[in-house]
Amino acid sequence: MGRGYNFDDEFHEKARHDSEGILSMANRGVINGMGTNGSQFFITFAPTPHLDNHHSVFGKVSEGMDVVKGISERDPGSATQSGDVIKSVTITEL
Repeated sequence: MGRGYNFDDEFHEKARHDSEGILSMANRGVINGMGTNGSQFFITFAPTPHLDNHHSVFGKVSEGMDVVKGISERDPGSATQSGDVIKSVTITEL
């Protein structure tokens, strides 16, 4: 899912998919014993505990969830026009 590189999952008991706004790595699961994390991530819109220990949590939206919810939902595989253009995202450590 990255550009020629992958890395393994990293799980922590306190980093859970327990609310909206969780930033987590997209992946294809473990293939041939190796992680498939790359450069894609997603943001949850609700608690999604079924993702725990399958996708590495690395952050949470601390403000601006209304902006996240304003991004149009679409299936890129069947889209007939471009999605929303995201010009900038700032990730800060709290």
